[in-house]
Amino acid sequence: MLNTREWSLLNELFHQACELPIAERDAFAREQAGDQPELLEELLRMLQVEADATDAVRAPLRDLGSRIPEELPEPEPGTRFGPWQVDRLLGKGGMGQVYLGHRADGAYTRQVAIKLIGSKSHDARQQAHFERERQLLARMQHPAIAQIHDAGSDEHGRHYLVMEYVEGLPLTQWCNQHHLGLRARLRLLLRIAEGVQHAHQKGVVHRDLKPGNILISQVDGVPIPRIIDFGIAARTDADAASAGTPDAGGTPGYMSPEQTIAGMDVDSRSDVYSLGAILFELVSGKRPRGSGSTGEATRTSEPLRPSDQIATLSAEEIAQLTQTLKLPPQRLRRVLRDDLDWIVARATQPDREQRYPSVASFADDLNRWLDGWPVQAAPQRRLWTLRKFVVRHRLPVAAAALLLLSVFAGLIATTWALHRAEQAVLREQAINHFLNDVLTSVDPVVAFDLDQTLMRRVLDRASERIKTELAAHPEARSRLEITLSNIYSNLGDAERALVHLESARDVANTHLGAASEPALLAQMELAHHHGSRGRLADAEQLLRTHLPAAHRIRQQNPVLHPQMESQLGWVVRQQGGRAEEARQLLENSYRTLLERVGPEHIRTIDAGHFHSTALSESGRMEEAIALLTQLTATQSRVRGEDHPQTLALRNSLAGFHSLNDDPHSAEAEFRTMIDVVSRQHGSGNRMLPVLHVNLAYTLHRMGGSARMQEAGQLYDSAVQAQQALQGADHPLTSQMREMRAQWLLDDGQAEPARDELQAVLAATLHAFGENHPAITNILALLARSELALGNTGGAREHAQAALARLMEGTPEHDRIQREMQDILSTTAAP
Repeated sequence: MLNTREWSLLNELFHQACELPIAERDAFAREQAGDQPELLEELLRMLQVEADATDAVRAPLRDLGSRIPEELPEPEPGTRFGPWQVDRLLGKGGMGQVYLGHRADGAYTRQVAIKLIGSKSHDARQQAHFERERQLLARMQHPAIAQIHDAGSDEHGRHYLVMEYVEGLPLTQWCNQHHLGLRARLRLLLRIAEGVQHAHQKGVVHRDLKPGNILISQVDGVPIPRIIDFGIAARTDADAASAGTPDAGGTPGYMSPEQTIAGMDVDSRSDVYSLGAILFELVSGKRPRGSGSTGEATRTSEPLRPSDQIATLSAEEIAQLTQTLKLPPQRLRRVLRDDLDWIVARATQPDREQRYPSVASFADDLNRWLDGWPVQAAPQRRLWTLRKFVVRHRLPVAAAALLLLSVFAGLIATTWALHRAEQAVLREQAINHFLNDVLTSVDPVVAFDLDQTLMRRVLDRASERIKTELAAHPEARSRLEITLSNIYSNLGDAERALVHLESARDVANTHLGAASEPALLAQMELAHHHGSRGRLADAEQLLRTHLPAAHRIRQQNPVLHPQMESQLGWVVRQQGGRAEEARQLLENSYRTLLERVGPEHIRTIDAGHFHSTALSESGRMEEAIALLTQLTATQSRVRGEDHPQTLALRNSLAGFHSLNDDPHSAEAEFRTMIDVVSRQHGSGNRMLPVLHVNLAYTLHRMGGSARMQEAGQLYDSAVQAQQALQGADHPLTSQMREMRAQWLLDDGQAEPARDELQAVLAATLHAFGENHPAITNILALLARSELALGNTGGAREHAQAALARLMEGTPEHDRIQREMQDILSTTAAP
């Protein structure tokens, strides 16, 4: 019978042996444990079980290989795969070999990893499968995923993938060497989970997630994870089952139980299991034991629980783990048992139907744990929930505890705390129940690539239910009304968006007070709605009225006041005449957010974006470009290069380069972004018309026959797509039509330009009234078009109207003023 120390040694030797090829494991076991017969016998037995499981998983691949007649020699240094050249072997595995290489023609200077998928020729079916897989892998562009640069086949039929070469340490090794504490480990795992979720959204499951396939490097003191080895990845959709996809295995201990069953389909929940197993190791210090190899083992096995593993550790191992995780020994098991046990257990449920349904929901529970909220995986227990309340509010609760010296005051404080905890729990349960019911009301198969018809059906149902089902929870209702408003706004339905905003404001004012956080959020969103529809004075009045109240709750919500201030600065800027006031508001809000929530917060990046625009318009273009470059890099690192906000930043940065006499850089960036968005999101993405019109404007300004012709085609496609997406009355549609009319005028097509401008003017007046700032430029262009057509009376009329509306301090003020005065001078009576 092995004692505790021997069981610990057995576990370590087993995992060390699993890193070796199967043929070398027996000798290793006898060398390490030959003087302890009982330990050796148990180790050999465990290794045999593990080998049998691996054999069951990889048998289909061997059978496939046995049908391929030709075995090719291992490539030597200098061997070429397309433009890539092999330098040296990095490692071998069951799915192929990986080589260090470089671009032979010098077009790419960094080293790359070249992975050969097997070493034999492939039939037509396997070739088609590889082509599908390489296209799927190329979709992924995320800072936590090692980028795929190229893929192909050589003259011998060998398939290869060319990937970003990552220099770093495996996840657990890096965490241990850098003495990462518990919370820092979870934050790092969250960034990894974001990368995995990105892959799932692109239709790819990794299927071999483990610490060795997650390499950590350090950039400016910040750990940067890179997920590697998607070579055995598979599609997440049903097509994979019918596409002849070869089975692929994982690594015992990290792979899901269903991966050990021959012929069983594998979906994204397999990666959820692997992330749960990685979390188990990060918090317990021990690798998880291998999964069972049969269906019966899968049904009877148990999920992982870190606290169970802690119970088997020796006193020395406990001391080392508590030092690593930076937790006192007496708190270690309690911290794990409170919530992390539940998170790991749910992620590693043998029955995948009981796991988290997605990596996003797994990550959400990690975020909840880090923020001190009850996790979804845990059973709802009142005392346990109250304890989470205490953790989140250590200082107030500590103050209340001091007041217990006075019994009466202590009772009041305790009662108040209990009441607030109960209210928080009730509110949270109401929100969770409501959202869960709404989201699950749509079949996931039907909702894939959801169109607006089905989306509106779900939203309309939610709009009706929210009035009754959240009637007793005004804060939850108010916040969800704002969410629904934003969704309707994104769908182009401004009227429904306004209805929900007004409802959110009224509910919050009535039940929570006009100075409450939900009421102020609703007022800010109403101001944004007014501003986007051209009612700038109304927007400014709302923001100025509620800024003081937002400042008073800065401890409760440190973001709201500077966010309002940034929005106010933008509204002031659009009205013209107060450029310096607008610039100061925008700069102050950005600096405040930097100080309060840091450079990576989404509101900080928004405010910085506005501030950079104000800098560019005040003639400080170099500062604007430097700031926007920094913001774009931060956003790309935190949320990925294809995140909508990142694309917006890149779009603005390219525009800055265009205006800063660097149109060639702008053109290249716009074309790159168009290619990325088209490939990843399809032709229906609402970012594409914006990119098309900005590329058109850049080519338009550069001039030349070929560029002008392409610009005209891009203007046409952008306007048509924008009208289809958001309607003819949308502000962006009118702006694009105005830009196209200016191109028509510069291209010598004065009559079509005038007709288009008249239509844009009528639409703008109808949608926004006479005070919208865009009307000034439309009138100025109409004056130019009438002059080109020889209609001097019409030209003078429009020029005088434009001058009468011109506001000092706007970016276009001086240019339009000069043009209109020239027109008046030209058309003056002799």
